[in-house]
Amino acid sequence: MAVKKRAGRAVKTAEAKPAEKEATIKSRMPGEPLGGSQLSDIKSNSGRMPVGFILILVYLFLGVVSMLFSFFSLFGGVQGSMQFGPAMISSNAIIFIYYIIVIAVEASLIYGIFKRKKYTRILGIVWFGLMLLLMIFNMIFISQSISYVMEQYPGSYPDGGELAKAVIYKISMVIMMLSLVLHALIFWYFIKKKSFFNS
Repeated sequence: MAVKKRAGRAVKTAEAKPAEKEATIKSRMPGEPLGGSQLSDIKSNSGRMPVGFILILVYLFLGVVSMLFSFFSLFGGVQGSMQFGPAMISSNAIIFIYYIIVIAVEASLIYGIFKRKKYTRILGIVWFGLMLLLMIFNMIFISQSISYVMEQYPGSYPDGGELAKAVIYKISMVIMMLSLVLHALIFWYFIKKKSFFNS
């Protein structure tokens, strides 16, 4: 009888260990460092990175590389121009600052997604929300932007540029619509995947 009782106690003790580990992690005081066993428990429950975030990382990485090329081209004497809603910016100094902001934010998002930092979700929602608004304004004033660019090359369009402007307008609208949809999906994904940054 004594042997049976001991065996029963051993089984109960073994079953209680996972619950005790979970309770230890939950009851940890804020700022208190985790032990090795606690860290392994958290890592085992974190799972793999979702495919959606892998695709977002690829998109952000390509965006940073593209911005770096554009950034360094300004030092080569290239006169930049950029549509910013109803305004066309042709000042290299302002474009330079814009590139720095974009590179810094997107690099922070890349790091935050890899490390699952909680700030990343808020930063992603705010950033892609602002990008969506900017794209909508750019689409509204796209005709004005195309006219500005064509005016920089007088005499290049024998028919006054009406045909070229119509073609450029259609191509630009298709590209901007696809970009708008892509950014809307990323914006929605950051909202949806709250649990990813809490693991």
